[in-house]
Amino acid sequence: MAKRSAMDRYHSKLAEAQAIAKDAARDLEARAQELVSELNEVRSAYEAIMGSPMSEPTGRTGARSGRRKASSSSKPARRKRKGLSGAYAGMTIPDAVVAALKKHKSGLGPREIADTIGGNKNSISVAINGMVKDGTIKRAGRGVYVAG
Repeated sequence: MAKRSAMDRYHSKLAEAQAIAKDAARDLEARAQELVSELNEVRSAYEAIMGSPMSEPTGRTGARSGRRKASSSSKPARRKRKGLSGAYAGMTIPDAVVAALKKHKSGLGPREIADTIGGNKNSISVAINGMVKDGTIKRAGRGVYVAG
């Protein structure tokens, strides 16, 4: 019995929602007809004043037309890369990582390496992972690396 009444309530709510949607659709259709008649009045007034036919609307309205304005440059924008600093300037990231780890015998983590050599932490983490795989450096513990 409880299941049946729940189903009846569901169908009642569904029918109510459908009726509301149909009313809204009718209202929108009526408003669209009003706008079309207003447009026809404006068109005939324009043609009477200008003496020439009004051009057809493109369907695009306002600044937000769904299309983005083309860039003035054909090249995509690139972020400026942060170079290595201090004694590590001009080195590749792997060479700078090895040099920093040789100076700090107890080992460093990716953040400390980035602070030491002045590079991007994410780029350095990627380089560190590759260097561990090829044996250039060794993992001394969780998040700690030493020169290999």
